[in-house]
Amino acid sequence: PVVLFDSTDGEGIYSDPSREPVQSGGDPIFCLYGQDGVDLSSFQLEVQPVSSTDEHEGIVAVLSGEGFDESTDGDTVTFVRVGDEAGTGSVIHVLRQDSWFTATSTYGGPTNIPRLTGYLDQVAATLYQ
Repeated sequence: PVVLFDSTDGEGIYSDPSREPVQSGGDPIFCLYGQDGVDLSSFQLEVQPVSSTDEHEGIVAVLSGEGFDESTDGDTVTFVRVGDEAGTGSVIHVLRQDSWFTATSTYGGPTNIPRLTGYLDQVAATLYQ
């Protein structure tokens, strides 16, 4: 089973107050999950508000320069790094006009992307109810 390892508020079985979020800038909240005792099973979800068009465009500019595959659907810009099964984790950033969602995993590869996308969709559905 997947369990909470750590979170912004210090909850989880491996709480680490020095843990840094993946999103640079702003004040994201995060949760780190995984299967206890299973190597390379961890994944982290982060979210934070985006308060202005300038902030949104600044984030897009930074992420555009980091080598991600980029796609746009309406007002949503998605940045993906698939990673691989040899040690490069997967990363997905979903940037909307008012929010920035990120999912990362220690284990990469194309089969991991749908799982992470599903988690981000669940977080978004919860926040946008």
